Amino acid sequence: MFKSTLFTIGATLALALSPGLTMGAVASAAATIQLAQADPNLLDALNRALDHNPDNLRAYQSRGLVWVEQGEYEQAIADFSQVIRLDPDHAEAYRYRGTSYFWLRDYPAALADFDRAIAQGPDLAVVYFNRGYVRRALGDFAGAIADFRQGVHLAELEGKPDTVAAAVAIIEDLVALPGLDLARLLERGVGKIDGGDYLGAIADLNEVIRRDSTQGMAYQERGRAWMGLGDPEAALADFTEAITFDPNAIAYQERGKAYLSLDQFEAALEDFNQALALDATLAESYYQRGLVQIEQGAYGEAIANFNQAITLDPQWGRAYGGRGLARYHLGAREEAIADLERANALFTEAEDFAGLQQTLMLLEVIQDED
Repeated sequence: MFKSTLFTIGATLALALSPGLTMGAVASAAATIQLAQADPNLLDALNRALDHNPDNLRAYQSRGLVWVEQGEYEQAIADFSQVIRLDPDHAEAYRYRGTSYFWLRDYPAALADFDRAIAQGPDLAVVYFNRGYVRRALGDFAGAIADFRQGVHLAELEGKPDTVAAAVAIIEDLVALPGLDLARLLERGVGKIDGGDYLGAIADLNEVIRRDSTQGMAYQERGRAWMGLGDPEAALADFTEAITFDPNAIAYQERGKAYLSLDQFEAALEDFNQALALDATLAESYYQRGLVQIEQGAYGEAIANFNQAITLDPQWGRAYGGRGLARYHLGAREEAIADLERANALFTEAEDFAGLQQTLMLLEVIQDED
């Protein structure tokens, strides 16, 4: 329930890396992905098709796209490699495999695949944007600018004004980057995280770290960006590095959240304990510690932590939702419903629709038990 599900990029950015984090489906395979989400039997059907014919190119490609949607990038790479084995000039397979390498942070392999996709054609804006993102991640800002400019030219020909505008903003961002000092670059990276531009934030923070590898706050903020992208392993490494330079409460709290996303509950609990030892006013650390204790079956202790979070922040819907879940596990049905209804009211007021959906589902489960 508490595993990170931040693959909202799955059918969009993860398939095409088109500029911006809020765009519609841009890959020609979007229909396949939507079908995979709607039909849980699709993967079984594709497996049977490949058992029947191990050289079924379309089945490998379709299954690879399903793996991408599920965040199983190594399996996606294996399937796209089979497509390339069967058709060494298959440009789409290189593009999709390059995208999978990107999300595994294997940037040289991604770059090689996008080079090949561009060589095979057709000349599509999205392929240049793909390679531009990789070059930006590698710190090749001049190459990234060139690719985004070519992508803009092609997107204009393709009649995609929104994509053009987003790419132009990225180009302006890249052009300005070398002239920014460390403080301004760090500030800009943090602002991008707050605005949901996690890839842009990572590019800025990478540059901060390249210039000064002792900048603990840059590691800490880059860890937050990796969490935003649903990559707790990368985040964990960055938070650990941040703690070596500055063992502050927030760094421990954020690392605890990464451990929690990885189901490493004891390590998470240790970090939340340390965060609260350093700063007993962190409502989120109490909340997160409560989540760990739910996972460990320590429901009474979880309730005590949610109580602390609510005392510090009485308008925080997630704390009421967590307490409602713990009370439900203890069999305190009426108290659980009251907490969840309070959470729903706060989620509605805050327009937190993800939290609202989660608590509505739990309320439905409880009420169906009547």
